[in-house]
Amino acid sequence: RSDGTSVYITQDLCTAKTRYDDFKFDKMIYVVATEQNYHFKVLFEVLKKLKYACANKLYHFAYGMVNLTTGKMKSREGTVVDADDLIKDMEDLAEKETKKRNKDLSKKELEERAEKIALAAIRFYILNHDPVKDMLFDPEKSISFEGETGPYLQYTYARINSILTKSKEKLDEKADASLLKEKEEQDLITILSNFEELVKNIGENYKIHSIARYLLDLAQSFNNFYHTHQVLVDDKELQKSRLLLISSVKQVLKNGLSLLGIDVLERM
Repeated sequence: RSDGTSVYITQDLCTAKTRYDDFKFDKMIYVVATEQNYHFKVLFEVLKKLKYACANKLYHFAYGMVNLTTGKMKSREGTVVDADDLIKDMEDLAEKETKKRNKDLSKKELEERAEKIALAAIRFYILNHDPVKDMLFDPEKSISFEGETGPYLQYTYARINSILTKSKEKLDEKADASLLKEKEEQDLITILSNFEELVKNIGENYKIHSIARYLLDLAQSFNNFYHTHQVLVDDKELQKSRLLLISSVKQVLKNGLSLLGIDVLERM
């Protein structure tokens, strides 16, 4: 610049080299908005021309802009939305929803649940979209306990936990899976079997929203099973098999949400 300070591209060239010298990373991912696509295209090309060792180990994970129903979240246009304010508003909404279902919760427990539900609502709503596309964030819709939301997944997890607790049975990992012959049971087993491959693929293609879609499909499949068949039945061998099945669903839900940075709740 005319005042002698460096431009962004100069700083990024040095930073990329320094990071590689310090950490010898296998891959470095820049999580920056699509507005900077050209900047990173130039940066990576210059690094290749300079024959830096890190040149082929860099990736720009581009994402679209997030807009609110009240307007764009862009500071340069004077429509700043403070993250803390947004989270506080979401926590207030979460408290209202939680109070409808649990009127006897202590203030501390209510606040703890509201915080986890609020963060789940924000994170899942954003991560459930293709990152390169601009999106409209709707606070009211995101906090719903029904539909394609983070709280819906937390609620499904809590529902499974309630069934397992009510059964008072110790899980039998040797339960006879051949007893799970119903279509809804087979659908669940098929979806569960796809999780490992899905995570592996996301590690290569960075399509994080695929996890969100998978978890919704899993939760919807479980709820379809739950509304069609009883888990706690007189046939104890079948009960053992179904308890193991829903326990597997619970574990995969927890693993998947953890990958999205979302905490589960044992009760909701």
